[in-house]
Amino acid sequence: MKQDFLRRFIFEDFPLRGALLKLGKSWQDVLSVSGYSDLTSPMLGKTLAAAGLLTSTLKFEGTLSLQIQSAGSVRLIVGECNDNGDLRGVVRLDTVQDNKSGLAPLVDAILSINLQQADSGQRYQGIVPFAEGSISKAVEAYFIQSEQLDTRLWLAVNEQMAAGMLLQKMPDDDPESDYWTRISILADTISDHELLNLESEQLLGRLFHEEDVRLFKPRHLQFSCSCSRERVAGMLKALGEAEVEETLKQQQPIEVRCEYCDQAYEFDAVDTAQLFTRSETSPPGPQAVQ
Repeated sequence: MKQDFLRRFIFEDFPLRGALLKLGKSWQDVLSVSGYSDLTSPMLGKTLAAAGLLTSTLKFEGTLSLQIQSAGSVRLIVGECNDNGDLRGVVRLDTVQDNKSGLAPLVDAILSINLQQADSGQRYQGIVPFAEGSISKAVEAYFIQSEQLDTRLWLAVNEQMAAGMLLQKMPDDDPESDYWTRISILADTISDHELLNLESEQLLGRLFHEEDVRLFKPRHLQFSCSCSRERVAGMLKALGEAEVEETLKQQQPIEVRCEYCDQAYEFDAVDTAQLFTRSETSPPGPQAVQ
């Protein structure tokens, strides 16, 4: 199977940048966590590919996630990628509504683009309508409205692979030039088959054979989840001792399962007691660090 990668490229003669992405094993790893249906898996694959492509525009170390929220039978789709190339994604369904009933899977949907810096933890969120039911159109609308940057996005997915291409026009001193329109028209000739199967050099050569395009080295991408027992413990502590004790009466031990990787974390009465006694008895300051 082809290596999972993100490759940036630029046009030497125009202020344009772009990126190509392919997800093979990482896409298979995401699909293996839960049995996503034929309805939801293409949307998840495109969301994951779009998130990976947009990390090519990050100017800091951190995480970027795309979230599609809906009032329909598909409640939430998340695609997330960080600057290390770690990807994960999930779909949440409304257990009450039945997809087979003919209900639209996405109703009154919105797209949010969420950024979190690794060093400061600072967060930023931008929200746009889920335009025309298309992830590509919604992302393009976000960049026009929030960043004033002309942006185009092409996405394709099948059972084996998810892929995408990003084009973005940088600030230009010559707004009358027609190069953006011309390059966009050329890029629109791309097919899903080409996007999923052609090598990067072949693809760019086919689309822009008369242009001087510089293609950078690929950055490896992989499925990886950031969940941990420590994070789950912190979540339980945030709930409070009384609520945790009440949960233990109904469920012993407490099991918390990660939606992204299906890893299960169990906490029995002894574990939960230690969570709260530790915070009460730990001395303050550097003496608490071993």
